[in-house]
Amino acid sequence: MIKTAMLNPFFAIPAKRATVILVRTEDSRKVFPSKMNTKIFTSLETCMEEDTLLRYQKKETAIHNKQPLRCIYTGRLIPLKALEITIRAIAKMKHKEQITFTIVGKGALKKPLADLCKELGVGRQVHFMEHMPREELLAILEKQDLFVFPSLKEGGSWALMEAMAVGLAPICHDLSGMHLITSEESAWRVKADGIEKSIQQFAEVMDYCVEHPQEVAEKGKAAHERIACDFVWQSKDAVIENVLTHVRIRKCEQV
Repeated sequence: MIKTAMLNPFFAIPAKRATVILVRTEDSRKVFPSKMNTKIFTSLETCMEEDTLLRYQKKETAIHNKQPLRCIYTGRLIPLKALEITIRAIAKMKHKEQITFTIVGKGALKKPLADLCKELGVGRQVHFMEHMPREELLAILEKQDLFVFPSLKEGGSWALMEAMAVGLAPICHDLSGMHLITSEESAWRVKADGIEKSIQQFAEVMDYCVEHPQEVAEKGKAAHERIACDFVWQSKDAVIENVLTHVRIRKCEQV
């Protein structure tokens, strides 16, 4: 799509005529030629409300090695979410007996993923829960330590933002929406360089987290602060103001 989008007149003509182009991620920006960069603004469409952020005060945190590291994923069970990476990573861990991984969601891959857990011998570590009302889900998130999110492509991921808002540091790929939502201080970001390398890196990071629970808690605090500072609805004011300023300048230039 990146190489051919501007060959499509139904895409190219509106893009050339537009005063402003809003995109969700840097991946979307790359669809357009670089000469259009001055009128392209990147902004995710998602933010968190204050009630979710306040849940951070109630979050339970594990701060010693005697308690298993409680990891969770929430979302659809579809190929793009790449949950097989996490399951295979757990099987490779040296501390896999000191971890639990809860998968909350629904989708066609539930049975294949459950079968994979049995095949790899991690059925005791991995638990499946059905899709549930958001209030119940948030209550479960409060009792976890780490959000393991191996998705290969996202825009403004509600699941990721919710987890960070309540104080869970994520392990995720350094791609698309995950790159925009997280930071080096608030997440363990894995370079997407092939499935096998991702499996190995996710395993290494989870082992590291088992060995350094205090750092997990500190990164969870940083994750909460990142959402509270940069991904609340009030933060959109500056984006809107920048867009309107650009429009006003362009109109003045055309007079």
